[in-house]
Amino acid sequence: MDDSEKALEYIELIGSIDNNYSPTQEVEMLVLKAKKLLSEGKYLDSKNYFTKALKIIEKEENKDKLAQVYLTVGKIYGEMGDNEKLLQYSEKVYDLKKSDSDEYMMDSLFNIIESYIDSNNFEQAKKYSKLALAAAIKTKSKYDEFRALKYYCDIYKYKGETEISIEYLLKCIDIVSALDKEEVLGNLYIELGQLYSGISKDKELECYQKGVTIFKNLEII
Repeated sequence: MDDSEKALEYIELIGSIDNNYSPTQEVEMLVLKAKKLLSEGKYLDSKNYFTKALKIIEKEENKDKLAQVYLTVGKIYGEMGDNEKLLQYSEKVYDLKKSDSDEYMMDSLFNIIESYIDSNNFEQAKKYSKLALAAAIKTKSKYDEFRALKYYCDIYKYKGETEISIEYLLKCIDIVSALDKEEVLGNLYIELGQLYSGISKDKELECYQKGVTIFKNLEII
């Protein structure tokens, strides 16, 4: 786990044991190599292995595997600062999985929203946030519902509409309070305190105190 050269050496060794492995096994080997290189920050090398895996998967028509690799390749482009490619691969996943309403579809939607927020295209970000919220309600995933609402909060924050942003953040806090996500809740209270700065010093202090108390209970601070 801590020796990257040894890890890649053994991955190569596995591949040399049987040169007649199936397309699925070949994809697994390529993805294993790619993920290891990705963890080392070798984005270009990692992307090359994922691209090889994609060529095989696209022939096999395995939707889940294809969605998984598309998402990872998109993540690599995002890490490299290529927001356009991140959006492109996320849209591929959404088109592929939009009828399934599964984790791949939700991750693609969240990536799309982030891409549009990063490019200040707030109307498109709101459009996909609405789709994400509807999907989360349909699948009864409260955590995904929180994530979708948090994007609404971010959109209005970046637009400078602080009071609307606060409304959405309070909805997020209501949802997360019922989940076992104490660290997330602590961060939300800290962010709420930041939003209240310049509006209400009492509210700002109250939110900071709640956030700090949660972090102390978690022994983070």
